[in-house]
Amino acid sequence: MPDALLLDLDGVLVDSARVHAAAWESLFAEHGIAFGWERYRLEANGRSRGAVIRAVLGHRSDHQALMARKAALVQERLDLSGCPVVEGARALLVEARSRRIPLAIATASRMPHALVQAAGLKTLAPDVVVDRNMVDRGKPWPDVYKLAAKMLGVSPARCLVVEDSPAGLRAGRAAGCITVALTTTHPRADLQTQSDHVIDHLSQLWTVWDALP
Repeated sequence: MPDALLLDLDGVLVDSARVHAAAWESLFAEHGIAFGWERYRLEANGRSRGAVIRAVLGHRSDHQALMARKAALVQERLDLSGCPVVEGARALLVEARSRRIPLAIATASRMPHALVQAAGLKTLAPDVVVDRNMVDRGKPWPDVYKLAAKMLGVSPARCLVVEDSPAGLRAGRAAGCITVALTTTHPRADLQTQSDHVIDHLSQLWTVWDALP
């Protein structure tokens, strides 16, 4: 079996897609750009905040201010309505602890602790959390997964990554990890060519885990 479990956050543990989509829509509307759900799903989900801003608005002198504005919009929504948990996420974290599996969150988010808190997962969250602030490059680059494996003291090749986005799966594969795609935010057809395994619910992860050499 693998030696460690590396989990994406958005779309794997917390159902934050609508929170992020609404924040992006508000931010880009302030600059006269329409950015609805479908555009979010195709251009922003799984990508770092900075990468999305550069892709939509180009290289700007107020880049840092735009990133701060996006964070503020997300926090406003979290404070107002919290953040839903992906179905099966609590049970997954409990089971991983019961099996004593080394566990880390590896995310493109720059505010993972706020999301974990808003979702009510703070007591179950792993001690190792690698976010975009800790690496030079965000997903689809492999940096977050390589750092997470290093912090756990495990070879990336012995880590199983759970991701919901093509960019995240590319990051996991580039790090040399085993990749499992979860179909929470993208259809199976968009994920299966980029992953080693595809599951539709987190409860199915243990069937994959237990079958691996």
